[in-house]
Amino acid sequence: MKVRKLPIIVDAEPMSLPFEVETLEGTMRGKPGDWLITGIEGEQYPCASHIFQKTFTNAADYFPTNEEYQTAIYELTKVYKALAKGTPTEDILKALGSYLRYAGVQGIKWTDDKQ
Repeated sequence: MKVRKLPIIVDAEPMSLPFEVETLEGTMRGKPGDWLITGIEGEQYPCASHIFQKTFTNAADYFPTNEEYQTAIYELTKVYKALAKGTPTEDILKALGSYLRYAGVQGIKWTDDKQ
């Protein structure tokens, strides 16, 4: 079975010197030119440059697929319908969370524009 990773944004830093990092699999070594990835739970691991180039892209350059757009629109429609019906806030937030997950949106900070 072929699978595709969810569009999760992680931190990555190119390394210019040899390095070691403790991973779930033990100590791993990286060499100059490799990338140090920090995953969504704070885990770190090295990634060879040629693998990194095939696997990752700048988060600012990400373009969702048509299927992701369709799913995001479906999830956002559920949010709209819940708001229109006066659904409890908790359910609306769950639906909105699903929309944001499918839209690939992360790191949103809700602010009051009136401040």
